[in-house]
Amino acid sequence: MSKGLCKSFIVYSILLVILNVQQGFCKNNDLKTQAYELLKKYTTDSLNLRPLLGPNNIHIEKIKGSQLILLTAQPYIHQPHLTTIDINLKKMVSNLKTPTSDYIFTRFDVSDDSMYVVNCLHPEELFSTSLTLEGYKKRNLSSIFKSSNILPKDIIVHHNRLYTINDTHGFTSVTLDNLENSYLGIDSKRAQYINSVISLPLDNVLNLASSSNNDKILFNAVDANNKVRWIDTLEREEATISTLNPTEIHNQSNNFIVFHNGILINYNKYTGSKKWEKRLYKNVIKVRVSHTFIYKDNIIVYTLTDTSGYYPTPETEFIATVQMYDLNTAELKWSSEFNSLGNSNAGFVNKYLFVYSDKIFKVINVEDGVELGNIVYSNSQKTPVSFKTLRDMCTGKYYLLTTDEILFW
Repeated sequence: MSKGLCKSFIVYSILLVILNVQQGFCKNNDLKTQAYELLKKYTTDSLNLRPLLGPNNIHIEKIKGSQLILLTAQPYIHQPHLTTIDINLKKMVSNLKTPTSDYIFTRFDVSDDSMYVVNCLHPEELFSTSLTLEGYKKRNLSSIFKSSNILPKDIIVHHNRLYTINDTHGFTSVTLDNLENSYLGIDSKRAQYINSVISLPLDNVLNLASSSNNDKILFNAVDANNKVRWIDTLEREEATISTLNPTEIHNQSNNFIVFHNGILINYNKYTGSKKWEKRLYKNVIKVRVSHTFIYKDNIIVYTLTDTSGYYPTPETEFIATVQMYDLNTAELKWSSEFNSLGNSNAGFVNKYLFVYSDKIFKVINVEDGVELGNIVYSNSQKTPVSFKTLRDMCTGKYYLLTTDEILFW
């Protein structure tokens, strides 16, 4: 081959590669546009966070009382900020520097217009400040935390009470006025921090907290005076324990609804008696994803099952199942099953379930289980849109936060 032909062939090959990349990019952008059109169609409003955050990236997020609270930081700059955004007004309320520069272990919450901050490796130091003022006050809680070896991965402050959650050693409730505490721990041998949670939305009268190890899971109902009103324990078979999916507890009217390891339980909120208990599946090891969402007097259960066994591959088929149960009677109102064409996840807003994977994006009306929109794309294309569900810890309202930092509700 002559030098001229060789050069022409090389140039042609390069142009062909560029064209294929551009076509793939255009296809993925087109699919992304379609997915966002479905999101906009079936949600009532949205907020693009990027103009409010500037160069800062989001590391942790939570929603409380219609306020979005974010731990943010600029790349390569070690001074993180705690940013509070009023969702309804779509504007920033405060942007406070954290009391320390360690954003990896910083945990926070807002209550009564004050910001509370701890380092989860040193929870004995509780920092607090007004949302509108710089400068933190520090309180020493070593008498509470060091005695119990508490290492919380998150905190919640609600009506003068501090809760530590996602802790392998259990759950702690502290009254901030007099530092009276209830340590609702469990034998930490093989403990599972993902099962140390509290019921949502938060209640002013009674909340249900959980702690677990491989033998049992313990539920404690804690009242406004920091007293345990009732306790229940579920013994567990080790063969049916999954460390993938955390326990979820919903506070709904006069009920606490618990979803744990494939078991759905409705407790009478004030007495602890079980209204009903239902096992949805037993082989929890194969369930890669599970989520529950409250809609009116119903609970929607989304599960993703790996049909291949314990070690999924890119070719593995995943079966997604969506079910809706009546909270009062445990009656199954409808059920839907489909091949998710990949390791999918689900989010919920208003009355719509949004399911996405690296191959599909679909919308389901939970009132009747009818599919309203569906996009299918090839293996070669990346997921056009992905998101996580955030729940307002006070109101119970659901939101979707996309990886593009757009909040939908």
